[in-house]
Order: sequence, then C-alpha cells, then structure tokens
Amino acid sequence: MMRLRPASLLALVLLLFLPAVAAGQLTISGRVRDSLSGTGLPGVRLTTGRRLATTDATGQFTLTVATSADTVEFHRAGYATRRLPAGDVGVEVWLSRAPELMTELTVSAAPPPVHVGGETALGLGTADRIILGGRGDRSLADALATVEGVSAQHPGAWGAKAFVRGLGGERVTVLIDGDRVNRACNNGMDAGLATIDAAMVERVEVIAGPGSVLYGSGNIGGVINVVTRRPSSRPYSGEVRLGASSAVPGATLGGTFGVVRPRFDLTVAADWSAYDDYRTPTGTLTGSSYRHGTGSLRLGLKPAQGHRVDLKVERYLGRDIGYPAMAGAQIPQEDRLLTAVDYGWQISHGVLDGLSAKVYRQALDHDMEVAMSMTMPNGMKMTSVTEAITTSATYGGRVQTRLRPAPGARLDAGVELSEWRADGTRWVTSGAGSPMASTLTLRSWPDVVIRDVGAFSQGEWLLGTVIAVSAGGRVDQVRNQADGQPAEGQWVASGNVGLKIYPAPGWVARATVGRGYRIADPTELHGLLVRPDGFIYEGNPELATETGRNLEAAVSYAGATADVGVTVFRNDLHNLISSVLLPDSTISGYRVRQFANLAKARVQGITARTSIRFHRSATLRGTASYTHGENLDTRTALPLIPPLEGQLALRVTPGARLRWLELETRWAGRQDRAATAQGEAVTNGFAVANLRAGFSALGAEFVPGIDNIFDKAYRNHLDPARIILPGRNFFLRVTRAF
Repeated sequence: MMRLRPASLLALVLLLFLPAVAAGQLTISGRVRDSLSGTGLPGVRLTTGRRLATTDATGQFTLTVATSADTVEFHRAGYATRRLPAGDVGVEVWLSRAPELMTELTVSAAPPPVHVGGETALGLGTADRIILGGRGDRSLADALATVEGVSAQHPGAWGAKAFVRGLGGERVTVLIDGDRVNRACNNGMDAGLATIDAAMVERVEVIAGPGSVLYGSGNIGGVINVVTRRPSSRPYSGEVRLGASSAVPGATLGGTFGVVRPRFDLTVAADWSAYDDYRTPTGTLTGSSYRHGTGSLRLGLKPAQGHRVDLKVERYLGRDIGYPAMAGAQIPQEDRLLTAVDYGWQISHGVLDGLSAKVYRQALDHDMEVAMSMTMPNGMKMTSVTEAITTSATYGGRVQTRLRPAPGARLDAGVELSEWRADGTRWVTSGAGSPMASTLTLRSWPDVVIRDVGAFSQGEWLLGTVIAVSAGGRVDQVRNQADGQPAEGQWVASGNVGLKIYPAPGWVARATVGRGYRIADPTELHGLLVRPDGFIYEGNPELATETGRNLEAAVSYAGATADVGVTVFRNDLHNLISSVLLPDSTISGYRVRQFANLAKARVQGITARTSIRFHRSATLRGTASYTHGENLDTRTALPLIPPLEGQLALRVTPGARLRWLELETRWAGRQDRAATAQGEAVTNGFAVANLRAGFSALGAEFVPGIDNIFDKAYRNHLDPARIILPGRNFFLRVTRAF
C-alpha cells in the first residue's frame, strides 16, 4: 500500500520552493463603485499576479505594486472584470454589472477569478481554446489528459472518456455549460465529452475531488464542465475551420458566426467530421471509423441592465461509429439534443448580491449492432446479428442565490432537481443455423426513473489577506422507480470543509476534506448486457449508494516566470459499486458478472504540475500523477487504475509568422497492479513524442503537427480489449477568422 508520509510531502514542497519576490515600491488606493447605483462595492478582489487585496465594506482598497506599469485586475462575481495599469488607477474605479449564468461553474484554488459556482478549497484544472486548438487530438478527453490528474480511456479513435485521479464513469460528473449529461447505454460513447466537438469549446473546467455540495450525485472523482464558445465583442464576427490527418484518415469542416448588439447577442456554430479506420504500427484497426457533427445556436438577451437570459439549442449526430473494443460491433447512430434556458440577475443590494436560474433537457438516443459467429456444443455453427436501441433523457432545474453577508464573505445557496429517465434497451437478435426461433427480443432493463432533489449551501470567508476558510453542505432526496418494482427512496448528505493560506506573494497552500456520493445507474441496478471484455453484466436492484471521503493537501506557487504545484490525495470509498464474477454461472456461453457493493476501497496518490518560462520565448510545462487503488477487503488491486503517467512539453514562441513551436512527450509506466480477476492484463510502459507548430499566412492560422513521431505501438492501461492506438499521424488544422 502506498503511504504518504508528512516527510515526503515536505520534501516535495522544498523542491518547489522558489526565491521570494522583492517587495513592491508603489502603493495605490481608492474606491470601487457600482456604475449603476454609484455605491461602493465590497468584496472586489484586486490582483497583480503577485499581490492580492480586497475592498472593504465601503469599496475602499489599498494595494502595493512593484511598478506603475503593473496591471491591476479588479474582479467581482457578477461584474465585468477591469484591468488597468497601476499608474492609471484613479481615486475611483467603476465596475459595470454583468450577470453570471450557470454555464460557468468554476471553483478556484487561487485568488482570481471566481464564478457563480462559489469557492471551495478543491483543486482546479483548465484547458482553454489555445490548448484545445493547438493539438491533433480527436476528442476532448485526449486534450484534457494535459490537465493535472486527468487520464483518457479509448474504445477506439473516437469517444475517449476522462478519468480524474483514477475515477471515471458515473463517478465523474460531466456538464456542458452547466447541464448534466447522463449516458443512454453502457456500451455507448455518449459519456458527455464524446458528444461535443472540440472546435466549439471555449474551455473545459476540471474540478478534482468531491464537489457534491454544488453538483449532486456522481462526482466522487470530480466534475468536468465544458464551456462552449461565445461571440466576440465585435458587432459581427466568425471563423471557418478545417482539418485533415493521415493515420486517422479523414477531415473535418466547420464554422462559427456571431452577432453582438446592445440588447442581444447570437452565436451559430456547426462542425462535421468523417474518418476511416485508423492505422496502427501493426496494421489498420478494423471497425474504428466514424462520422459525427455538432450544431448549436445560442441567443443571449439583455432585457434590462443587470439582467441576462440565454437560450441554447445544440444537436449532436454520430453516424456509422465503429466500436473496435467489441469485434463486429457498430453504432449506426447516436444522437444528443440539448435545450436550455439560463437566467442571471446581478442585484448588488444589501446582502443579496446575485440570482441565477437554469432549466434544461438532454435527450440521448443510441442504436447499436453486434454481429457474432459461434459454434454450439453440438458442433453446429450459428451466426447472429443483434440490434440494441436505447434512449434516455435528463431533465434539470436549478435556482441559486449569491449572498455577501460581510466584505470578506460569500455564500452560495440554492436548490437543484435532476431526473434521469432511461428507456430499457431492446435487444433484437436474428440468428441462422440455430434450431431455436430465428428472432429473439429482450429488454436489458425496465424503464427507470431516477430523481434527485437537493438543497445546498457553499461559502467562503476571507480572514484578512492571508487565510480563507470554506465550508458547504448538501442534503438530497433520491428516488428510484423501475417498471414492475416498488419505488425506493433515500436521503443522502454530503459536504466539504477547506482551508487556503497565502503565506507569501504567489504562494497558496490548501487542504480540504469532503464527502461525495453517487447513486447506482440503470445498468447497474437492472441491466443485462454483453460488454467488450466478453462477460455478461447483470444488474443488482439491491445496490446501496456509493460514498467517498476525500482528503487532500496541496501547495502551489504562481509567479511571473513559474507556476508549479503538487497535490496529495486519498479517497476512501464505502459501498464501492463494482462487478464480481458469479462462479459456474453462464448465459449463452458467456460468463456472468454481477454488480455488487465492495465494503471498503481506497484510491490515493499524488499529482504535480509545472510551467516554467526560463526564457522570454521558451516555456517548459508538464504534469505527472501516480494513483494507487486497492480493495481493502481483499487487499487486491482495483480495476481501471492508471499507472504512473505524465506529459512534458517545450514551447518556443519566436514571434512573427511562426507563432509557436512545441515538442511534447507523453509517457506512462508499466502497470503491473492489474485486476486480473476482472479480466485486466498487465500493461507495458510507453513514451511517445509529438511535434506541433502554429503560424500565420494568407490571413489564416495554421497548426500542422506530427503525433507519435516514432510510430510507437502502444496502448493505455485504461483501454478495453487491449486496443493499439494510432501510429505516426500527420495532421493540419486551419482557421480563418473574420
């Protein structure tokens, strides 16, 4: 078992230590006012990248900076952020109201910026447009593997799924603009990140740890929130995008158009991709081709100053998707339709600071075909084609208020409803060569409705400029209703307590303890289906709710030339939902696994990140993580735990037309702690190198690159059926903005 001793943590802290920054020589002071009412604004945060100050109850501030050229940022939730040179900061600074919506749910471990989700001491990672647009990745999950503590799982070239600190699936909540995504079928690719094109993404926020106070069931591992693109500030704007690649042969085409007016803004976007079977160093992987597209329309209205309404419709279409993890399987279609309405009101009156509300509906449709050939015990050969159709819909609603009971305090409180309606998969099997009926129709599970209603509150209090204390609590009433079975209900409590300390300019130390939970999904409760590992998985309606207690401690430094951090964590899981082999139990020749609760399990480890600018035009950045998972009852390895892994990239920015050049290596150690009883195999370590560049020409931005330069044959430990990933891949991305 891995033991994280205090001495080990101290050694890591010492390795991160950097020289202290000399004290500034210029002091500025003044008052921040609301541009509408003229009243002083308490709780405005002033930062220079190295120093922090907060306005008092009347909006007054005092801040020491190094020079008059330093940029001072004025930030307060619900207001447009202002950035001014220190020398231009006057006696009065005016901020305009900009109501916040539920699309941004960031929590932050460092002082700037904070959105309506509220602050905790949980860890945060972000991948923005610059990172997403400068890579050849075919999915968001692959791009997020550059974020500290995030790993990717690949059923094929398409549909990678993200794991956070060794936890994935229903233990990681996936949101798109704050709207929860629940999958339709356990065999599907619809894990949220798969069903949205990276070209439409502004950034992805990753919250590690139990953020259940704000986001409900399923986030024992963390929360991933995808924030989609918004229009620029220009009256008319847009861009055209196209790309192509070799080892994953195909192309993509798309565009965005935006209109901004004083009372409204409009954004329309569409992207379409089509790829053939991808090529590995050992040959072409049959059944890995796919086509998919995404279209979205967002209308933002400003009915009055301080108010904003967003209307959004987004449609995803996946077609002819190969599923190489299950030989002979294909997904003819997989669709997602999202409709959502967001409302924000920046009140700024007394204790009541802001109000936001959201309603949404996500519908997912999944259609799968599986072709099989097998020999019966009597020697007769039988072939069969099975078609499975599954639909699900997630409905949600949320109302949240932001309170400021004191200048250094902030409190978010609200109620949330989430309902998951899953229609049981229809399996229709047509066979030849069997003495039995040629067509057999089954349902994998009955129609299921899972409803979760919760009330939550999360607050943070700044004690001067050195210490911040956060705490939150949530109570949920969960009901599970399946056809032909009695309804079951339960109450679940969750929460977190955190502490952040700013001991010196640029330094942040934080610690948190939290309790998260996740309820069993329809497959785990009532399912009966074949998975890519060759087992039939049987549901268990007696499953208890899984809970996790997370403890973590971290220290980080952010300065002008360096941003480094290290986090140690431990997640104690109770009633962990897993599968166990049923001895001597088979169905149609397949061995059977049933979902069950493991009394005690533990996932623990350490993650680190670094970004060092050692020259004005050169930056070295990287991440590393080690995760250890164990069933404490049997002292055996947990399945789907990534090995020691990481990435390191050197980016040079020479300027002019060649904007940047980057050499990256991704690596993973040997994972010899495989859960062999559950079909896992030991996975060898690997290292691959990638080369990318960005340059401007003919009014467009070009990103050419080579992934897997040395044509390495490798696979990730998390990947099912031991799939080899693409070999040397040349790619090109072109963007023309107007």
